[in-house]
Amino acid sequence: MVKILAVVLLALLWTAPAFGNSVQYNAVTDFSTTSNPNGQWSYLMNGSLFTARPCPIAAGIECWWNGGSVPDSPTISKNVTNNPIRENGTVVLPPGELNMDPETISVVARWTAPSEGTWFVSGYFSGIDTNEGRHPASVILDSSTTLFSTSIDRFGEKSLFSFAISLNPGDTVDFEVDPGNAGFFIGTGFNATISNEPITTPEPASLSLLLLGVAGLAARRRWAKRRLAATPA
Repeated sequence: MVKILAVVLLALLWTAPAFGNSVQYNAVTDFSTTSNPNGQWSYLMNGSLFTARPCPIAAGIECWWNGGSVPDSPTISKNVTNNPIRENGTVVLPPGELNMDPETISVVARWTAPSEGTWFVSGYFSGIDTNEGRHPASVILDSSTTLFSTSIDRFGEKSLFSFAISLNPGDTVDFEVDPGNAGFFIGTGFNATISNEPITTPEPASLSLLLLGVAGLAARRRWAKRRLAATPA
C-alpha cells in the first residue's frame, strides 16, 4: 500500500501546476482601509487618493470615503462578514465583492505593477443596487488606454473580463466606475485577480484516469491479500 500511495503522490505532483514563482493579487482579499496606497493597490476618487475617514455605512462594512454629503459622497467598501449586507436601503453587498459607489464622482481601485512581465487579469463588475441605474465601468491602462469597458444596467447583471498584458514596473491598471448620467442607484460590485502566471488545473479526463488507476491498484492489492490468506500452508 505504501508503494501505491507513493505512485499516486508522484502522479499528482506530475499533473499539478508549478506555483513556485507565482504571485497573485486579489482586489477583495487585499482590500484594507489601514493605508492608501495599500501595497500594490490604491483607492481614488476623481484621480485623487481617498484619505482615512470613519466609515458611515452599516456595521460589517469597511470603506474608503471622502467625508462628503450625498450626492458627492463616493465610497469603495467591503463586506467583512460572511453574509450579504444591505448597505443603504437599496445596495446589497455580498461577501467576496467590493462596492464601487461613485455617486457623482468617479472611483478607482488601482493596481500598480511591481515588476516587468506578462500579467493575467480577470474579474468582473456587477449590479448590486436593487434600483440600478445605467452607468459605465472600465479597466484602463496607465490612465489612458481602455482595456475593457461595459455598462451596468440592472441589479444582478455581471460583466466579466479576462486578458493578459505585458507591463513594466510602475504601470497602472485602473478598475474604474463612473456615474454616467445616473448619479444615484449605481452601487457596483467588483473583484479582480491579477497573477504573473495563468492558473491551471489538471484536465478532468486526466484526473478521472488517475483516480481509476488508483482504484484499480487498490482492488488488486486487496485481491492479492485474499489469495495469499486462502493459500494452504
